[in-house]
Amino acid sequence: VVFGESHARRGCADNPQTLARWDRANWGVGGETTDRGLRRLPDALALKPDLLVLWQGGNDAIQFDALNEDNYRAMLRLMAASGVTCIALTIPRIYRDAREHSASIRVAAAQRRLTADEGVPLFDVEPLIDRTMILDDGLHLTADGYALVSARMGWM
Repeated sequence: VVFGESHARRGCADNPQTLARWDRANWGVGGETTDRGLRRLPDALALKPDLLVLWQGGNDAIQFDALNEDNYRAMLRLMAASGVTCIALTIPRIYRDAREHSASIRVAAAQRRLTADEGVPLFDVEPLIDRTMILDDGLHLTADGYALVSARMGWM
């Protein structure tokens, strides 16, 4: 299960070749913040997937200038207690404006800290992705960006 916001959705739907080796369920919802993700996560974990990938937090950066750490920590705790193999991904930097850019860096830092605190494995996307791998919208990855993430995670 690839779970989270538009990065999760687009990573599956718009770039299926990057996950070609895997049967997958796309549980990405564009525009979703951690409060909605927290409400949906138990249903995804109930599927008992071989792996759940959490890619969430970018919309918190856009809407609130920071990660809702209580929500994100609760998500990590649900994942850790589920018995499902889980991994979280940091959000890439946002390049739409200076405020969102700064917020996205802070969110990725919070994700690093919280996953370490809760013992959930983390794949750090943020330092891998530069501006050339972000679409003109300043937010989403290009096909090459998704392919790089997938390759580094061993999914290709």
